[in-house]
Amino acid sequence: MLTDGQISGIIEHMNDAHADTVLLYARVIGNRPDTVEAKMTSIDRHRMTLEIQAPSRSIEPLNILLAQAISTPMDARRVLVRMAKRARQQTLASF
Repeated sequence: MLTDGQISGIIEHMNDAHADTVLLYARVIGNRPDTVEAKMTSIDRHRMTLEIQAPSRSIEPLNILLAQAISTPMDARRVLVRMAKRARQQTLASF
């Protein structure tokens, strides 16, 4: 099970180092292609919550189920990387 410190570390890392990927999660996996800004606000064993902004809309939460349950930071890394790859493939396939 992830500790509060591990959760905070994952969230901070994703928002600081992978903001483009968090936006991709919202647009593709979260089925919100109109999203112009996204940040991860929480992650647990089964889901992540993003705070998203779309044009002419207020900021709102978006819950995204993880592809697999996570228990450790390494699990989170593995699952989030796999989800990012899948989202990028979907994006390329749509062109």
